[in-house]
Amino acid sequence: MELFHKYQGRSLQFALEVLALLSARERVTREELDGLARRLGLDYSGQVLRPMEAAGMLRLDQDGCRRRDRNTRAPLPLCRAEEEFLSFLLSRPEAACFLTPETAEKLRHQLVEREENLESIQRLRPKNRLDPLPQQENLAAILQAIRQGRMMEYTYQTRADPRLRQAVTLPWKVEYGAFDRRWWVIFYDPAARRTIKARLDNLSGLRLGAAVDISPEEIEEAMETLLEPEPVVLGVSPNRGALERCFLAFEDQLFVEIAQEGRERFLLRFRWYRFDRSVILRRLLSLGPGVTLLGPEPLRRELLGLLEQALEPETAPAICGI
Repeated sequence: MELFHKYQGRSLQFALEVLALLSARERVTREELDGLARRLGLDYSGQVLRPMEAAGMLRLDQDGCRRRDRNTRAPLPLCRAEEEFLSFLLSRPEAACFLTPETAEKLRHQLVEREENLESIQRLRPKNRLDPLPQQENLAAILQAIRQGRMMEYTYQTRADPRLRQAVTLPWKVEYGAFDRRWWVIFYDPAARRTIKARLDNLSGLRLGAAVDISPEEIEEAMETLLEPEPVVLGVSPNRGALERCFLAFEDQLFVEIAQEGRERFLLRFRWYRFDRSVILRRLLSLGPGVTLLGPEPLRRELLGLLEQALEPETAPAICGI
């Protein structure tokens, strides 16, 4: 397997060097291609060049290869996994919120029909049939408000207080968390000059309001005030997919550094917003012993407090029935 990866790495290096040569001149001769392949330890150059030609990256002839037209983009073909996943995305009800019917139909026609789905993509699909997205109309209204720069009236509730409240704010950004399969909306309150992050399923009665003239710079400045000064630092074991689970759990955070300390640990650092504090703590608890929170210290103390609260003795009678 190590030899296989080494050979594939040489093939990638060969392709990159050929593209670099073609970016500086019109063509690369057959002798140059064969010499480059021998230098990198490849058996022959054709096994790399033919897929590149099929992808539209270059043009082959008997004397070597030529540069393709600079004014056209290389139509990179989708691999089977990408085709299957795109087909799955187009089948979801959320697709109607982001794509016009014409665009969605055009994408479907470009996909190759297959009788069986790829096994790896099947594992990404839920075992049971999902009901249509209950917030689809709300999501469409929010996206319309973002495009048109309009305020939005809505009713909301929080985890701490289930009472319904009214609000009028400007939708700025929509996020989807693959980790918890939830939609989030970031609103901007012009009166308070602050941003608010809310779960879509906690909102109801959404109505479009008046258009407002608020610059993106004003909203970004308000977001900056909620950015915590110290980044979250995680020590991650390379075992049992802990690193991959961290990327999935914190995909919406601002990663600033990913480093490896020997063979035993990775270090991940990301910037985070104040309104994500409780979400980060809950996700840290779900990642298991392969992930250690190294900083900042206030967040470590909060995480330790949650663990101590879970071990309180008064919880035992309710669990054991004593």
